[in-house]
Amino acid sequence: MKIKINEIFTSIDGEVNRYGQGGLTTFIRLAGCNLRCSYCDTKQAQAMDAGIDMTIDEIISQIKTPKITITGGEPLCQRTELIELMDALCFTGTKITIETNGSLKIPYNYISHPDLVGWVVDYKFEYLHQMMFCNFYNAGKNDWIKFVIDSEEQYFDATEILKLIEQSGGFKGSFAFGFTDKIKPAWLVDRMIKDGLDFVTLNCQIHKFLDLK
Repeated sequence: MKIKINEIFTSIDGEVNRYGQGGLTTFIRLAGCNLRCSYCDTKQAQAMDAGIDMTIDEIISQIKTPKITITGGEPLCQRTELIELMDALCFTGTKITIETNGSLKIPYNYISHPDLVGWVVDYKFEYLHQMMFCNFYNAGKNDWIKFVIDSEEQYFDATEILKLIEQSGGFKGSFAFGFTDKIKPAWLVDRMIKDGLDFVTLNCQIHKFLDLK
């Protein structure tokens, strides 16, 4: 089996995830995405032909850390291949974070070692009607739901939606607020304080502040 890979590199984990921000991770960026977000910072990986075919053994040979982050593009655009890759990585005991855009169903029941895997699932208001709500309701203790806030109005919508997710009964994950350059972080923090959102983490992309890949 071969997988379309845009790039593999090692850096720090700059965003929220089960294993914490700031630690070293090897990024496996899959090619291809089903969305075209206006604020996308990896447009070079959007097209399916924006990568090269690699076998799982070839991918694993380039991993330099005990923790990896699978991202894109959108990893679930190569769903079958992604499951095979995760199984192979879990077999070696590798810790895994997977970043996904929330629009494709997460194969929670097809992961052989879910204790090693943490999902970071975006809630994108720009593609509200394409969000798969089962992804959010079924999030486990290793998973994060990250609302991408692009306006003040979206902040207020996010506070209502996260309450609905919490009340669903199955949710066991964590919440984060990400933000685009249209939102001032100070405003966002002030609103979080006023609204008592002490269970929500502000997701700052620390790799960008440090000018890292």
